Parts: sequence; structure tokens; C-alpha cells
Amino acid sequence: MNLIILGLGNPGTSYEYSRHNVGHLFVNRLAEFHKSSFHANQFFEVCSFPFEDGKLTLLKSVNYMNKNGFGLKGFLGNIKGTKHELVIVHDELDLPLGRAKFSLGKSAAGHNGVSSVLEQLDFSPPRLRVGIEATRPRNLPPSEFVLSRFTCDEQITLGSMFPTLFHSLKLIVNQGLSFAMNYTNSYPSNKPATI
Repeated sequence: MNLIILGLGNPGTSYEYSRHNVGHLFVNRLAEFHKSSFHANQFFEVCSFPFEDGKLTLLKSVNYMNKNGFGLKGFLGNIKGTKHELVIVHDELDLPLGRAKFSLGKSAAGHNGVSSVLEQLDFSPPRLRVGIEATRPRNLPPSEFVLSRFTCDEQITLGSMFPTLFHSLKLIVNQGLSFAMNYTNSYPSNKPATI
């Protein structure tokens, strides 16, 4: 199986460590872990490398969040041969920092990046929702909070989750999405012996 991960976010260094860019942070860290790098095409920055018995392809849109889905249908249509699974990774305000959950068939719930993806596709791909909720000042609206930057301590918390989530991708390939969902959605989080 070839696994395709689209990490949602905004392009540019000014957004790099914002809460809304968890999807980009995730695929960036995954590429670094596998000593691979991105190259740009018309709609995405793309990174591919061997993964288990197939290939892992990482995507980051070159457009802003509300257009993250542009070009995705064409990209998927150009992939031939081996079965592939698409997973969307994005920030989730309804989950606390340090938690993550896979979901299937959920609505966009106001997330502009997810809405853009669903508008472009004729199916709803599985989504890895990474919690970003922390102590938010009452006078700070959610639209501004998601664009705020993670503190150094929050970045450490986020980074500590990634080995578990990377292992979840292996489980999708080797044991199926349902198994990976059960592993990832459990609380307290599972810790892989190896990644």
C-alpha cells in the first residue's frame, strides 16, 4: 500500500509554528525523520520515500488554508497501480494539546482546510485530528487563537506525540485503518516500542 499524508496549514515562515499549522509540522518532522526533503509542484510541496512494503508520500499545499484542497483530486488521479490510502492531518480545537484522534466521515466543523479538501473530493478521507487546545484567554477568539504560536513547552509536548502517531501510519499499512484508529484513539496514549 502507498500511503499519502496531506498536512494542512498555511505556507510561509510566519505561520510555521502556529497552532493551525500542526499538519505542516507533522509532515515536516516525518520527512526529517526519514532524511527526505520536499520539492514543489503546481499545487503542493511533495516528499516521497519507501515505507514498509510501499511508499509514503507527504503533501503540503502551496496555497493558504482555505485552498489546501486545490489540486488534490488531480494529484490522486495521476497515481496508478498500487492501492493507496489518503490521510488528512490537521489541528483540532476540540481536543487538548497532547491528544490525537483518527476520525472517519465527520463534517469539517468549521475548519476551512478540511472544507477545502472535502469540496475537491467525492469522498471523505480519514483524518488525524491533532489537539491544539490549551489555556486560551477568554477575549481571544478561536480564529486568532489558532494562528498564535506554540510556546516552547507546547512544542515539546507536541513533539513527544509524534513517535506514537508515526507508528500509527505503520499500523495503517500493516494492519488496517481500524486497528490504527483503536491504537491512536486510546487514552492514555500508546507508546510504540520502536518507530
